[in-house]
Amino acid sequence: MIRGPYALGCGAGLRLGSPEEIASHAGVRELIEGELAQVNRELASYESVKYFRILPRELTTESGELTPSLKVNRGVMAERYRREIEEMYA
Repeated sequence: MIRGPYALGCGAGLRLGSPEEIASHAGVRELIEGELAQVNRELASYESVKYFRILPRELTTESGELTPSLKVNRGVMAERYRREIEEMYA
């Protein structure tokens, strides 16, 4: 599930601030954790989401993080967010 910071902020009942403020707000993290808990109940352990990070901005095609058909460019994401990914699995 990929949602922009403003959609997350609204879902957490926040007044819209900067994407950085929304991404770092505890209410946003709690909202995502709750949604993931519901989804994970329907999945096998190996399919479930165990770790996640909230990026302080939306992914764009201009940045190369999304393809022209709006799919996540995994190679770019893996390279650009290598440190964050390694922290999740350390």
